Amino acid sequence: MTQSHGWLLPELLRLDSTYQGRYELWHQTKTQPHLTLDTLSRPEPIPFLKPGDAGFDKTLAMLNACFKALGGDHQTPGMQEVRYLAQWMLFSLGHPYQKQPPKLDYGIAGVKRKRLDRVFDLTPLIRFPSDYFGHLLARSRYGQRHTSFYPTLQPAAKLMAELGHQVERSPTPMRLFDPCLGTGRLALEASNYARALIGWERDRPLLEVALANFMLYAPDFALPIPGLGGQLVWGDALERQGTVIVGHRAQPEPWPALAPPPKPTRRPKPHASDPNTTQLTIF
Repeated sequence: MTQSHGWLLPELLRLDSTYQGRYELWHQTKTQPHLTLDTLSRPEPIPFLKPGDAGFDKTLAMLNACFKALGGDHQTPGMQEVRYLAQWMLFSLGHPYQKQPPKLDYGIAGVKRKRLDRVFDLTPLIRFPSDYFGHLLARSRYGQRHTSFYPTLQPAAKLMAELGHQVERSPTPMRLFDPCLGTGRLALEASNYARALIGWERDRPLLEVALANFMLYAPDFALPIPGLGGQLVWGDALERQGTVIVGHRAQPEPWPALAPPPKPTRRPKPHASDPNTTQLTIF
């Protein structure tokens, strides 16, 4: 029997209310009129784990069991397996991006294949939050073989998010822009301070993996609230060309990072009386 779209969502909401409370906050915000970041509550911070922390290896073992259930022969799952599981999670959790069950892109021995919904366990993922997909893709050297994907180390991502919040110096939630989203690791850390995300990623499989991460831990990013202007864009932020796959199709308010670079000013020609003509030429 094929499971229906969103069959796992009630379990996610139950676990979230026990451990994180992100979906309750998202629902409260969505039902409020006249939404602005100045009037919103900041989410309770989530301690995202790094390899070696308690609970990380246990959850990783569950995910590896899921990949074996798919019939994967590789010791380290690659993007095909990771992407399929991310799409399967999006379908099972009811995200509108994945309305149909995903299809496998590689052959699997039908006799040995197990039902994924019997092996997959949502509890450790919510109890021990982390970017497990980014960890697995880094181990498979996905970035070296296909794209320029080099995930930020978890402690560095946490520090960057904390520094960004300190620079902002605002008691209200931040609005975040990430032009190289990857699997969303830095955005996940920033979700402890931000309620809206404009995320760009040119590698669509990575964007889908990030969306699955956000569905688990950051519903403000996975299901953007219209009044806050969140979007996930498949495209190149430098070229400013992309397709919105999550969020409203209308262009968001102008972002400094997306604004065209200013036209270069003509540098004055050095004069013979200038004491340092080299400095004028360079700078």
